[in-house]
Amino acid sequence: MEEHDLVLPSKASSTLSVHTRRWTTADLDEDVDLTAPLSTAIVVFLNGLGLPQDSWFPVADLLPELLQARNLPAATQVILVTYDRFGQGRTTDADPLDAAAADPQHGHDALDVVADLNELLYIVAQLYALPGGQLPPLVFVANSIGCAVARLYAQVYPRRVHGLLLADTIIANSHYGIIIPDPDSTAEELLVPPEALRAARAALNARFHPDMGNAEGFSRRNLAELLPHANAPKLLATATTGPFLTVLEHDPETFVYESIQMEGVAADVVRRYTNPHWHKYNRDLMEITSANKRRGPIMVPQAGHFIHATQPSVVAHEAADLIVKVLLSTCPTGP
Repeated sequence: MEEHDLVLPSKASSTLSVHTRRWTTADLDEDVDLTAPLSTAIVVFLNGLGLPQDSWFPVADLLPELLQARNLPAATQVILVTYDRFGQGRTTDADPLDAAAADPQHGHDALDVVADLNELLYIVAQLYALPGGQLPPLVFVANSIGCAVARLYAQVYPRRVHGLLLADTIIANSHYGIIIPDPDSTAEELLVPPEALRAARAALNARFHPDMGNAEGFSRRNLAELLPHANAPKLLATATTGPFLTVLEHDPETFVYESIQMEGVAADVVRRYTNPHWHKYNRDLMEITSANKRRGPIMVPQAGHFIHATQPSVVAHEAADLIVKVLLSTCPTGP
């Protein structure tokens, strides 16, 4: 991967850390006429809040060999992109929006992140001299809150995103204070002892509630308003069809083990409440695209929340399948 320090036109006082790599089929040499029809895709890896772009490098490193083994159209190129958002990982500069915010830990929201991503994509297109500076079909490979960013981008900019791989998406329309009931105010039958619910709610809300800020200044307070439904709105890759969609989800028992490392979180709370709620969200999520474009939800054995970090080979193979589908369906000259 080639490292770049890039500046967005709208945020000239701050710099983003970006890595890119251009992969091509063997028949595409450096002297090819880039104004001629090419089969092109930009693949962007979208971070969660917990891990920076470096966590995607093992996945990105596997993709060239996987793509090389596929039967792709002549003159195909794939541009891989990882980046750290402002205040994350290798990007040490804060988002300029945060400086004017009443609370810098809630200085910008997911729509601001989407706008930044859009500017970044045009810069990448210029770096690789794509014809007219236009964006080719986009593929997003995302984890956690990065999945919300991917969905929102596809909503704000329809017909650009042709492939989505959503790995253990954030439950955008809810949070632990809702998923795990308050035993002191609910009339529903409790599946675990009330003291276990109180302890888990306290521990998880203290860390994950939308009111809790983060070093990025990426606020989640309005995320449920931006994405109120798992299964809507329907996304468009063309005028009539949605993007290819693959949904991966964590191994329930691996996630139980991860969760109980937090003091106050009991295994039964995760088994009875968190995992079933998350799985239903993932099932509903499949409906954001056309029925013939869906794959999943697929449980990845031994994967926790950061699926790409613990099972990069699985994510790379699924990403390669998705990229190939997009390239074959959008090739300007046919395979």
